[in-house]
Amino acid sequence: MIEHAVATAKHVGKPIGICGRAPSDYPDFARWLVEQGINSISLNPDSAIKTAFVIAAAEAAAGKKPPPDPPPPRLCRAKKSGREGSEEGTPSGET
Repeated sequence: MIEHAVATAKHVGKPIGICGRAPSDYPDFARWLVEQGINSISLNPDSAIKTAFVIAAAEAAAGKKPPPDPPPPRLCRAKKSGREGSEEGTPSGET
């Protein structure tokens, strides 16, 4: 049944995911879901890290590239205003 649902979603170009304890409790099931082409798997916090490694290994074996690293956070730099000793975002006189 799950195999059919994943295949149908892929056929019509829709993403598909699963949530529940099974992928968290049974690493082989999580691996099988990746092999079927599932787009997302919800995991329980108590096993998320362990299962994430299983999923990453299954994706690597399937030739999937990992998602790109997120861009680094942008640092906001205060701009100097026309008045000396004042910066944008701080009250006048506080620097």
